[in-house]
Amino acid sequence: LSFLLNRDVSSIKKVHAKAPMPHVTKAILESNNIDIQKAKLGLQISEMSVKAKEASFLPTIGGFAEYGSADNTLFNDFTGKDSYTVGVQAKWNIFNGGQDDAKLEKAKLKRLQVRDQVALARKGIALKAKKLKTEILSADDDIKSYSKQLKYAKRVYANYRTRYEEGMASISDVLIQQSKELESLLKLLTVVNKRNTKVFELESIVNAGGKV
Repeated sequence: LSFLLNRDVSSIKKVHAKAPMPHVTKAILESNNIDIQKAKLGLQISEMSVKAKEASFLPTIGGFAEYGSADNTLFNDFTGKDSYTVGVQAKWNIFNGGQDDAKLEKAKLKRLQVRDQVALARKGIALKAKKLKTEILSADDDIKSYSKQLKYAKRVYANYRTRYEEGMASISDVLIQQSKELESLLKLLTVVNKRNTKVFELESIVNAGGKV
């Protein structure tokens, strides 16, 4: 390490920095993940589009009111010769050359496509989150294993150092055991770092503004 870093390294400090596992549920993924939210919004828009196209087959109903007077004098009292007209008008386009049918079918097809996109988004995000959780749990097992190896390497190194002080082991033996201890420590730190990377990836899925 001293050679690689171009500076004296007498020891390596072990840092216990395991990032906590995010709380991940299907409901949290549904409400938080931006990819799922985008897909659901697209579905809402496609639903509104279908309703808008269906409206073309419904009658349009309107109303009107009219007030008038038969008095020939300007600004006179109209009450004696006034009149009121109230009416309701209905318009129904029964035949439009099949254009409305085509537009409605196109909107329905788009809605089906978007529904598939929503289902795929939900399934894809859930599978990715599940895969990351599995990798994190696997890394936890590796961390336990490497921690045990490190404890053993520490004891062996301490034993050889005591034996060296008592003249029962050479400095070479001590350095070999120290290098084994450092190797175990580096393996442990590496797997902790990989685990934390997976945790951050999972958090980004949960809180992406992209839990099972």
